[in-house]
Amino acid sequence: MLTKCSISWKPVVFTFSYTSKEHKANPYQALYDRLGPLDVKVLVEYETQYTTHVAARKRNTAKGLQALIDGRYIVDNERYINALVYATTSDDGPSALELDFDGNFPNELDFLPARGDEPTARDGSTYAPDPMRKTMFEGYTFVFYEQKQFNNLMAPITQGGGKALCHVVIPEKTQVLDFVEFVKNVAGEKGVGSFDDGSEGRGVVVVRFNPQKGDIEWYTQFNQEVSLQLDHRFIEQNEFLDAILGTDASVLRRPLDVVDASGFVAPPPSLGMWFTKFEKFMLIAFSEQ
Repeated sequence: MLTKCSISWKPVVFTFSYTSKEHKANPYQALYDRLGPLDVKVLVEYETQYTTHVAARKRNTAKGLQALIDGRYIVDNERYINALVYATTSDDGPSALELDFDGNFPNELDFLPARGDEPTARDGSTYAPDPMRKTMFEGYTFVFYEQKQFNNLMAPITQGGGKALCHVVIPEKTQVLDFVEFVKNVAGEKGVGSFDDGSEGRGVVVVRFNPQKGDIEWYTQFNQEVSLQLDHRFIEQNEFLDAILGTDASVLRRPLDVVDASGFVAPPPSLGMWFTKFEKFMLIAFSEQ
């Protein structure tokens, strides 16, 4: 007597997130050799229609953010690969996956990459795929003023339904009012003052650039003056992760925190790192004039 059986296909395609230095060392051939025999595919670039997992050393990478937006998994690039290879390998007899595929396929949420300096402490369960993220940036336009930062984050923003624009500034040359006017024009507003829409909710968000060397003082002053003109805080690049995990882009668009008679009112914990001590002093001094 013949019995019917069915075969289900579960595509597994990894995109690896490496630093520029790691990428130049060409780690891909070793991955092809190790994962190819398991029929696991490896991609160098993120491919929306194919990538199922992003493997990285840290949680907050551009490819990782895009994976979360797309409803894909992010996993540790060493521990998860080791677990997958172990589950598919056997010296004698069937492998663990052959015995129980669903029960022995490594659970992605148990193999998240290490935490970085991102301001979030959300539970690991929030990294599970969520289809709501695919439209979470609709109505938002993110303005960058450094090309490399724009190139890195454009994909996850647009994949989430938002817009990303880059208006490169040149240290010692770009005028604050010129940049403010550009941002206001993007928002559909005239003039160079604060936003006219209440500064909350959907709209334009400026992403702060923090140089690691050179022109640090100029960028610090530029950031302060533009944010004061717009009465709007810049967001840090590492804030995107928490917003995506919470499926709430509104936390990225906020007016500057007020200062009252008791002194500076600190921003929420996840945003507190935005201000340096010097910036707090500048805001207090400005409010007292």
